[in-house]
Amino acid sequence: MHIFFEKESINTEDEKSEIMLTILSTLAQEEARNISENVKWGFRKLAERGIVKVPGYLFYGFDSDENGNWIINEEQAKVIRRIIDEYLKGQSYRAIAKGLTEDDILSPGGKKAWNATTIKDILRSEKNVGHVTFQKTFVTDYLSSKRKRNEGELPQYIIENHHTPIIEQEVYEAVQQEMERRRNHEKKETRHKSEFFNVLYCAHCGSLMWHNFSSSKMIDGKRKKYHYWRCAAASGDVFTIKCEVKSYREEILKQTFMTMLKEMKENPQLSIEAKGAIKEMDLNEEEQKHMDNLHHDKKEHYNELYNIVEELGVIDTQSPEIQERTDKIIALEKELEGYNERIEKAKDMQKELDWLLAELSQLQRITKKSKFRDDIFRRLIKRGEVYADGRIVYDLSLGIKWTAYGAEQKMPKSKDRNRK
Repeated sequence: MHIFFEKESINTEDEKSEIMLTILSTLAQEEARNISENVKWGFRKLAERGIVKVPGYLFYGFDSDENGNWIINEEQAKVIRRIIDEYLKGQSYRAIAKGLTEDDILSPGGKKAWNATTIKDILRSEKNVGHVTFQKTFVTDYLSSKRKRNEGELPQYIIENHHTPIIEQEVYEAVQQEMERRRNHEKKETRHKSEFFNVLYCAHCGSLMWHNFSSSKMIDGKRKKYHYWRCAAASGDVFTIKCEVKSYREEILKQTFMTMLKEMKENPQLSIEAKGAIKEMDLNEEEQKHMDNLHHDKKEHYNELYNIVEELGVIDTQSPEIQERTDKIIALEKELEGYNERIEKAKDMQKELDWLLAELSQLQRITKKSKFRDDIFRRLIKRGEVYADGRIVYDLSLGIKWTAYGAEQKMPKSKDRNRK
């Protein structure tokens, strides 16, 4: 959606509008703040009266009529009722998502594959029972429009019976009670914590690696858990992709990482490759001179633009003089943005290299029993691709890739295997 400011002849669809709005905000920033506060005050007063000026079609299961009233989207409402029915019959979030995906029903985002998070959001939505909660989030800065979840900073307004419900209140309450029961049951299980979450990916199909575990009974009668990581598609959790990659023991993955740190400490190639990447990312002497010239030219064009605006008394976006200068400023800013991103990235890469070399210098002799350095892993590793032969190619915060070897470890057959 784009906005046209008729008085100033500014259309937000035009990239020149950013420059015009910058000038306007410079001239009238206090006015902008007052407008923002007035708008928010107006919405809050409407909410206090039970009025929400948000179109229903923005939410799954609903549409809006010609008067802006929320009406039920019957096709989507059938899906919501199906989700609720299956959940109350004992199915898990994942099982429900899998069934919807297999039946070729598009998700609220228009995707082919559903996921457990989407199912959970639909189950706990008060909109299904005809209520609307206003101000779940709020804008923290009227200029940047950054939003934050409301955790008590501002009052929330629950508008009951705002629209026709998809389900009865009794059904909604039963769903919430069941969600709470399952939540309490899950809390009794000790949740596994690992730095590998959302970091490791299958090199074969690109799916995320998920945590699995098996357990065996010890001599003393207690059960010992063994943790593994396996491709989500191979585990059957990505319904649109097939993969047969095996699992890898977490213990071996940790040992492999520590062995990689040992190699980094002893291999001068680490510094050579990292410094080469930093040099390639940073500006050379010629580029730095060009950047200085760009700053000078941008300043000159802005001064000329301010002078034109002052002479005209208004911002006329159709003025050939204004169009010419805004075009030049846009081109200069885009080029400068690219240079600035490279400079900051090079600084970050150098900082990461200095930190890693300091950490490696303090490492003692590394063996299979060496403690896993989760602090180094957390900061150094951005992503890891696990190959069938056990290799893991890591993307490092230094801006380079590094391969770790030796992670191959088959997952033992066990009927007592679960996923968390």
